[in-house]
Amino acid sequence: MWNADGIYYMSDNGPDKRSNLWKHDLSSKINSQLTHFKEFDITFPESGSSDIIFEAGGKLYLYNLTSASTMEIAINIISDQKALIAQQKKVTSSMHDATISPGGKRVVIEARGELFNLPATEGYVSNISGTSGSAERKPSWSPDGKYVAYWSDASGEYQLVLKDMTSDAEPKTITKLTSGFNYTIYWSPDSKKIIYVDQSMRINCLDVESGKIAAADKDKYMFEGALRNFSVAWSPDSKWATYSRSDENRSSSAIFLYNVSNNKATQLTSGYYADHSPVYSTDGKHLFYVTGRNFNPVYSDLDNTFIYPNSCMIAVGTLDKSTSSILEIKNDEEEDAEEKDDKTKLL
Repeated sequence: MWNADGIYYMSDNGPDKRSNLWKHDLSSKINSQLTHFKEFDITFPESGSSDIIFEAGGKLYLYNLTSASTMEIAINIISDQKALIAQQKKVTSSMHDATISPGGKRVVIEARGELFNLPATEGYVSNISGTSGSAERKPSWSPDGKYVAYWSDASGEYQLVLKDMTSDAEPKTITKLTSGFNYTIYWSPDSKKIIYVDQSMRINCLDVESGKIAAADKDKYMFEGALRNFSVAWSPDSKWATYSRSDENRSSSAIFLYNVSNNKATQLTSGYYADHSPVYSTDGKHLFYVTGRNFNPVYSDLDNTFIYPNSCMIAVGTLDKSTSSILEIKNDEEEDAEEKDDKTKLL
């Protein structure tokens, strides 16, 4: 930069070992150091009539040519968009949902709208979404280990997205929803179907390959708390799914069975009692669930009132008439004399 009394330039030849502002006097031919920054180099100098402005360590400074002094410029930006300024955040205390890989060696955790892939014992943590401008929710690892499904609002509305965990392929959006919010994702054992409940209390079955959504069932009284806690259990062959929801009797709930092939839901229990949390046995022949039908009234010592504590118990039912109940009553009986005699003769 030229000036009437000399040339101003940057150099790191001084004792500070940093790039600073220097002057070459045109008359004396002497070079002299004007600034003495020791932590940061100065960059982007521009000269005016009486000052030189430059940057150092992310701050702006003015060097006055007359007084040979350096002054930091205080910058105060007033904006209602301050919340949009990028920040680095620790998300340890912001973890919400998690899903474990089928082999149990990795876990994907959602924290502050980002998805992180963590090792069970050894390894590194990776951010598999990397979309700080959008929110990823409710991750769920497919039983075959290939995909993690989650909800993302990157498009403006929450869509179901598949992240391939076996390659670096871009995530694939498989729905085209126009509004609403959706909850926990439940994969079928064959990794071909997904069941979830949405904000309108509708229970949906999604075909992963085609993206087609079938309305399996609908509740009338499942509000925010119940929506968050809604759960589905799949049969081992992926042909049936079971869940509980309220019946016409709002104060109780019933067990329902959903047939994937014909998209039909059937009520299994009466709805008179509070039946919930159904799960299949590993062979798919029995259905276990929690039921509130154990009535052992206790009379209060303080007022004329009966209470019914500990009403919940585990019940089990068979799903086929040919299947014997595991609670079948056993009773030893004596054999007829003729039957005993026949057996003796055979021996």
